[in-house]
Amino acid sequence: MKEILGLEREPVGVKFLKEKEKQNLKDNYDDVTKTRYCKALMRVGNGEKVMVTSENISCPASAAAFGLKPSNNWCKIRGKSYVDRTKESRRSLFK
Repeated sequence: MKEILGLEREPVGVKFLKEKEKQNLKDNYDDVTKTRYCKALMRVGNGEKVMVTSENISCPASAAAFGLKPSNNWCKIRGKSYVDRTKESRRSLFK
């Protein structure tokens, strides 16, 4: 795949973990270093093992998009917030 697409880094897969899975893998992954989501993907593509959590994600937009932290209305256009992080709105997205 790398050769066909001319990629410099390895392709990256992302998995969302439940708390129990997270605890089982925590010792094998860097979950301490503050990182932006895009930087974490680059690090993983270069062979590092990285776990993004609410404690180490440093990009407010990514943290809100993944539901790791409240949005604090980070995305406003013409006075309207396009990301509503209430529990009700998140539930309605997946129904």
